[in-house]
Amino acid sequence: MQAEKHWPSLYQFLGGYVHQSWDDFYSSPEEAIDHAISEFTSEMLSAVILEWSAWKQGIAKKTDPRKSLNDGFSVNVFFRFPNDARKFIKMVDEKLDVAPTPPNQRDGISK
Repeated sequence: MQAEKHWPSLYQFLGGYVHQSWDDFYSSPEEAIDHAISEFTSEMLSAVILEWSAWKQGIAKKTDPRKSLNDGFSVNVFFRFPNDARKFIKMVDEKLDVAPTPPNQRDGISK
């Protein structure tokens, strides 16, 4: 999978904060995502949201999103079961849903 090539903003967003040493900096993956959101500009977050939506429409709707998250985006969270990865996806959805973005940047984005 070439996540960095297909979804560069999303790759930076996930891999840059929920990487192999995330637990040295954050108490949870949720805190790492919160920090990523706080450091990204609204324009960068708009790109992340668009790429997140595209990724979910294609890849994440597969039965098991763990390989895509772990290997593709370098998310270093142990998802024992596919449902654990889906809970992570739902958490990111909820965080991005309230993230600050420029007006009208969410039009046409489906979850």
